[in-house]
Amino acid sequence: MKLMLATLAAVALITGVALAGVALAGLVNPAHRDSAERAYTINVPAYNPGARRMRANAHPHAHPSAKAHSSPGNAADAVLAQAKTARAVDNPKGGAQNVGGKPLTAAAGAQLNGASEWIPYWAVNSAVASATQNASQVKVAHPFWYQVDDSGKLEDQSGGQDGWAVNKLGQSHITVIPTVTEKLGMNDFAKLLGDKKKRGALVNQLAALGTQRGYAGIDLDFENIALGDRAQHGSAADAKGYPQFVNDLCQRLRAKGASCEVTVIAKNNAGQVGGGGLDTRVYDYAALAKAADRVQLMAYDDHYPGGSAGAIAPLPWVQSVLSYALSQVPASKLILGIPAYGYNWSTRGATGTLTSPAAEQLASQVGAKVSWDASQAEANFDYRTRVGTHTTTKTTTRRVKKRVKTTVKTTVKTKVTKKVKQKGKPDKTVTTVVPKTVTKPGTKVITVTQKVQTKTNHPVFAQHTVWFDNATADYDRAVLAANDHLAGVALWAAGDEDPSFWGMLSKLH
Repeated sequence: MKLMLATLAAVALITGVALAGVALAGLVNPAHRDSAERAYTINVPAYNPGARRMRANAHPHAHPSAKAHSSPGNAADAVLAQAKTARAVDNPKGGAQNVGGKPLTAAAGAQLNGASEWIPYWAVNSAVASATQNASQVKVAHPFWYQVDDSGKLEDQSGGQDGWAVNKLGQSHITVIPTVTEKLGMNDFAKLLGDKKKRGALVNQLAALGTQRGYAGIDLDFENIALGDRAQHGSAADAKGYPQFVNDLCQRLRAKGASCEVTVIAKNNAGQVGGGGLDTRVYDYAALAKAADRVQLMAYDDHYPGGSAGAIAPLPWVQSVLSYALSQVPASKLILGIPAYGYNWSTRGATGTLTSPAAEQLASQVGAKVSWDASQAEANFDYRTRVGTHTTTKTTTRRVKKRVKTTVKTTVKTKVTKKVKQKGKPDKTVTTVVPKTVTKPGTKVITVTQKVQTKTNHPVFAQHTVWFDNATADYDRAVLAANDHLAGVALWAAGDEDPSFWGMLSKLH
């Protein structure tokens, strides 16, 4: 999962330091390295750092800077933490463990020549442990430690972990061939190839690295070169210039007794623009196979973050990719890359990446039933989590009686006395009653219309769909490699796999 790994999974990035030009001698016994190299010549599987990791930008092994080398372990932690809010009542089917259909049956005479693993720099301890604990099957380790920066210079991302890791791997007789990625996009890489001075300088750096620090060669995993403005014809320039660049480097490495490998993004025809805008025309399989000792095929990320949910390495698709590759690359040089991870697509938020064991753990934690899709030969499950609350307000009207203040007019009678003069007589007092209107404060009852608002809280859920390659899925893809007598299989990434995979894989040796 390389370019794409920048999904919801958090990535543990290690600050790169300038590549030292001093060789670290004595980390691996030369005799062991030679014997391991001979074994690797027929056994090494392809490891695609970018594609294997995550396709943040639809790039199988996209570098953190491009697709954020997604760290399945960290991503899984985040997903599992979120899953704690998921209620079993929302996922009533219950959990399942290591669900898988009946594994494929290897053809008569099928044999797996060997396995290799990519070692991500953000999880060196667990990755090295995976390789050394299965050293009887793992012939080569590809540390994901170096990349070519925008200026065409080599950057060291090992974080100082290369010494002990190479020594530990060497003690288990595992050949160490570091993987080198690049930041340059399609058109910038085309410019570098056209600059004789910069191109030569990069070849010199890579050739020197290939025999330093106990290393036994170089694995080129250039994926960003498949991203760019195709209108500038960068893909055509790279398709022509990249194999020559690989040939120049491989000749230098072979002269030193070192191995030279190239990792490529999967395609099933010669002129293909893949998902996420990847222009796989930059990879001339046949030309690269002539230049390199081995070609590692990243046969995964058919579905990726940013796209629709689905099988990561659907078996029919892998078969079509393998069929095309074998029409261009000798089986003895071809290594099939297989994924040991899964993607968690969500209707709310980014897609996450998680390891195969973490996917099983997540399913159990949220009470989801893991299903096996026999047509795709992959495991999957669905669940939902509550992510918040949505409040709605409803307004209605009603008629009510209301007593209000008012004024009341009343008539009162007032006696008015006045004297009336009489002729020749004393004044006569006359009393009369006079009506008078008086206003007084009072109340009255009226009927009015009132607005009534009713607020209701509604839970908000995110729907999740998880696809992942468990032990059975990875074994099925290894069977394809064994049936076609490939040079081996490469696992992305070491330490992310279901441990039971190795027991199954041993049946193919």
